[in-house]
Amino acid sequence: MSLTTKEKELIAVGVSLAAGCKPCTNYHFKKVRGAGASAEEIEQAMTDAIAARDTAKRIMERHGFKLLGLRRSGLTEEDDDELGETTRVRELDSLGAAKEPSKQQSQLIQANA
Repeated sequence: MSLTTKEKELIAVGVSLAAGCKPCTNYHFKKVRGAGASAEEIEQAMTDAIAARDTAKRIMERHGFKLLGLRRSGLTEEDDDELGETTRVRELDSLGAAKEPSKQQSQLIQANA
């Protein structure tokens, strides 16, 4: 059940983007193209990685301010209520870990089953 070169490079593109490493992204973008990934596959990897990074940032920002006993500047009590207390399930869901897999993810799961 090993990943193909294309699958590894799709992951590497997403990780590189999420980490903010331009040289890494440039390198892995060339490699993933060479491995035969379509523009749609690359876009999905990029979108998923950036969404996960952004969600993790919001979760940790809220947690840090909570530990300080502060509310982030610009947020009202109403905003705090709307955001609500995060739970591990909510965090995993917002990161995509508890969502329905995409068509590509389903195919990968079936191929590796």
